[in-house]
Amino acid sequence: MTNNSFLKGLSVKEILILLAVLVSGTVFVLFIRYDERNREREKAMQVACSIEISLPRTALNSLPENPEELKTLNFNELKNTLRQVIAINDKARFAYLYVERNNKLYFLVDSEPESSPDYSPPGQEFTEADQLDRMPFRTGQSQITKPVTDRWGTWVSVEVPVKDESGKTIAVFGMDYDAQSWKHRILNETTESFLIVLFILFLIVAYMRNIRKSKAQQKEASRREIAEQQIRERESDYRLLFELNPQPMLVYDLESMKILAVNQAALDKYGYSEAEFLEMSITDLKASDEFIHLWRNLIENCDSLQRREIWNHQLKNGSTIQVEVHSHNFDFRHKMPDSSCLSILPKI
Repeated sequence: MTNNSFLKGLSVKEILILLAVLVSGTVFVLFIRYDERNREREKAMQVACSIEISLPRTALNSLPENPEELKTLNFNELKNTLRQVIAINDKARFAYLYVERNNKLYFLVDSEPESSPDYSPPGQEFTEADQLDRMPFRTGQSQITKPVTDRWGTWVSVEVPVKDESGKTIAVFGMDYDAQSWKHRILNETTESFLIVLFILFLIVAYMRNIRKSKAQQKEASRREIAEQQIRERESDYRLLFELNPQPMLVYDLESMKILAVNQAALDKYGYSEAEFLEMSITDLKASDEFIHLWRNLIENCDSLQRREIWNHQLKNGSTIQVEVHSHNFDFRHKMPDSSCLSILPKI
């Protein structure tokens, strides 16, 4: 059964079930995507906040207001801490601190070695900064940015304000995550959910197909049972007509010439028992002088569905009688129609 024929053959109830599964599955996948996105953001935020708390603040307590003076400061302790942060957190690419001066943002320190092309020295202006990167200085709240593209790539940034004892934001700690990898982690979890939904849908469709196949098989079995019952009834009728026919009747195989069945009239007329008849062939009834004529007649008329012949038959007691034989090809007990022959002997 093709998919098209399967879908065309669906009942309203089955269509509603599939639609319900599709809608529920879609809602489930979207929920998992939303939940995984929030969990990924929550984990990243927790990591960034815990790092911000552990940052050494000695070099941050008295930062100059002049951006040029930032270039003269030593942030070795902070730099070593940030490098360790990136070494431990393999999902993050960069860790850094920046400050705001004269409505511009400047790097204090980052996790890159000085030999790296991605290194940002103290006092370097954060020219790729977005207005969103200034928000921690305005709100004092941590945030996760939308994907932003700069000269280093496309990143999702977690930004946590660093505050002094008075609660004023003096710097912002940032961690950059590759936006593509971030999306892939969310997509992986969503894909698993999607595959689960597909598997459930596959099971339901397979179940429906099996139910339909089972119903079709039951219908076919019922049809066959009815047909077989009709055949049995016809065979019973034919058998009754065969048995009660007052004229002798024999059934024999056209290939082997073996007698397959006889009626009571034949038993009475020929003198043989049914067991004896079933051990005989049709040639056993012929007089010896008619064998050549018998085989010639069979060869010439084997394809004929109906034949009328005059023969001399020999009874069990040895006497010979002349009979007029009417033969008809037919299907006897599921043999091919041309491999069995019913002989009717009405005039003896």
